[in-house]
Amino acid sequence: MWKDFAGALIAELVEKLGQWSPIPMTYAGGANSLADLEEVTRLGQGKVNLTIGSALDIFGGNGVKYEDCVKFNRRQK
Repeated sequence: MWKDFAGALIAELVEKLGQWSPIPMTYAGGANSLADLEEVTRLGQGKVNLTIGSALDIFGGNGVKYEDCVKFNRRQK
Protein backbone atom coordinates (compact mmCIF):
# COMPACT_ATOMS: atom_id res chain seq x y z
CA MET A 1 0.00 0.00 0.00
CA TRP A 2 1.15 3.52 -0.66
CA LYS A 3 2.76 5.28 2.24
CA ASP A 4 2.42 8.78 3.45
CA PHE A 5 2.82 10.22 6.92
CA ALA A 6 0.46 7.68 8.46
CA GLY A 7 -0.26 4.82 6.00
CA ALA A 8 -3.37 3.37 7.66
CA LEU A 9 -4.85 6.80 8.30
CA ILE A 10 -4.49 7.59 4.59
CA ALA A 11 -6.44 4.43 3.69
CA GLU A 12 -9.17 5.46 6.10
CA LEU A 13 -9.21 8.97 4.62
CA VAL A 14 -9.59 7.59 1.08
CA GLU A 15 -12.49 5.41 2.25
CA LYS A 16 -14.22 8.37 3.87
CA LEU A 17 -13.69 10.61 0.84
CA GLY A 18 -15.26 7.92 -1.35
CA GLN A 19 -18.28 7.82 0.96
CA TRP A 20 -18.69 11.55 1.48
CA SER A 21 -17.78 13.19 -1.80
CA PRO A 22 -20.53 13.77 -4.36
CA ILE A 23 -17.88 14.35 -7.08
CA PRO A 24 -14.62 12.62 -8.10
CA MET A 25 -11.44 13.91 -6.47
CA THR A 26 -7.70 13.30 -6.56
CA TYR A 27 -5.37 12.30 -3.75
CA ALA A 28 -1.93 13.53 -4.77
CA GLY A 29 1.19 11.61 -4.00
CA GLY A 30 2.60 8.56 -2.32
CA ALA A 31 1.86 5.92 -5.00
CA ASN A 32 4.63 3.46 -5.73
CA SER A 33 2.87 0.73 -7.69
CA LEU A 34 -0.11 -0.16 -9.82
CA ALA A 35 -1.47 -1.97 -6.77
CA ASP A 36 -1.70 1.43 -5.07
CA LEU A 37 -3.93 2.69 -7.88
CA GLU A 38 -6.11 -0.39 -7.60
CA GLU A 39 -6.41 -0.05 -3.83
CA VAL A 40 -7.35 3.64 -3.95
CA THR A 41 -9.93 2.92 -6.65
CA ARG A 42 -11.43 0.17 -4.48
CA LEU A 43 -11.32 2.06 -1.17
CA GLY A 44 -12.60 5.28 -2.74
CA GLN A 45 -15.43 3.47 -4.53
CA GLY A 46 -14.19 4.78 -7.87
CA LYS A 47 -14.50 8.41 -6.75
CA VAL A 48 -10.90 8.96 -5.60
CA ASN A 49 -8.03 9.12 -8.08
CA LEU A 50 -4.36 8.83 -7.17
CA THR A 51 -1.40 10.55 -8.79
CA ILE A 52 1.87 8.76 -9.50
CA GLY A 53 4.91 10.97 -9.82
CA SER A 54 8.49 9.92 -9.27
CA ALA A 55 7.65 6.19 -9.29
CA LEU A 56 6.57 6.46 -12.94
CA ASP A 57 9.12 5.25 -15.48
CA ILE A 58 8.79 8.31 -17.73
CA PHE A 59 9.96 10.41 -14.77
CA GLY A 60 12.92 8.13 -14.01
CA GLY A 61 11.19 5.81 -11.57
CA ASN A 62 11.06 2.06 -11.69
CA GLY A 63 7.87 1.33 -9.74
CA VAL A 64 5.25 1.89 -12.42
CA LYS A 65 5.29 1.77 -16.20
CA TYR A 66 3.39 4.55 -17.96
CA GLU A 67 1.92 1.98 -20.36
CA ASP A 68 0.46 0.02 -17.42
CA CYS A 69 -1.16 3.18 -16.03
CA VAL A 70 -2.78 3.87 -19.38
CA LYS A 71 -4.14 0.32 -19.51
CA PHE A 72 -5.44 0.61 -15.94
CA ASN A 73 -7.27 3.85 -16.71
CA ARG A 74 -8.80 2.45 -19.88
CA ARG A 75 -10.18 -0.51 -17.91
CA GLN A 76 -11.89 1.91 -15.50
CA LYS A 77 -14.19 3.31 -18.19
